[in-house]
Amino acid sequence: MGLQPPDGQLSVVAAFLGSIFPDGDEDLVAAMGKVPGRYADLMREPLADGKGFAQAIVATSKGDDFTAFAEHFGQPRGASENLELATTGTRVVGLGLQVCAAIVLAHKALTLYQYGVTAAALASSGGAGGALLPVVRQAGRRCLDLTTYAAADAVRR
Repeated sequence: MGLQPPDGQLSVVAAFLGSIFPDGDEDLVAAMGKVPGRYADLMREPLADGKGFAQAIVATSKGDDFTAFAEHFGQPRGASENLELATTGTRVVGLGLQVCAAIVLAHKALTLYQYGVTAAALASSGGAGGALLPVVRQAGRRCLDLTTYAAADAVRR
């Protein structure tokens, strides 16, 4: 399931802040991101074979039909080019999913970091008689909100 908070005191900090640890599964999203790349790699060979066959047919054949086929096949909007662009697009989708997995992981890591900072602030404010607890709670919540908004905005873009 990826990065999870350690048991113990950080769960107390999470309860103190009233926050829930992000539950995204970055491993699953990264695995999903690899599928389009494998598909694009799988399509590369048949596309290259198709181009080779088309070129061989045109090179060994004469006539207006073969000339028209060669012109149509080599056009930027022809079937071969469209399929190559489609494989590039699938590869980009896969990379986008892998980037999203990295963003989820970074969000989880920043959340754990904020939990640690909040725990340290709580430990150091122990002698203040609890007067700083609302300030620590509010600062911790704001930092967690900022990291959540930043992660959500990064995925949205």
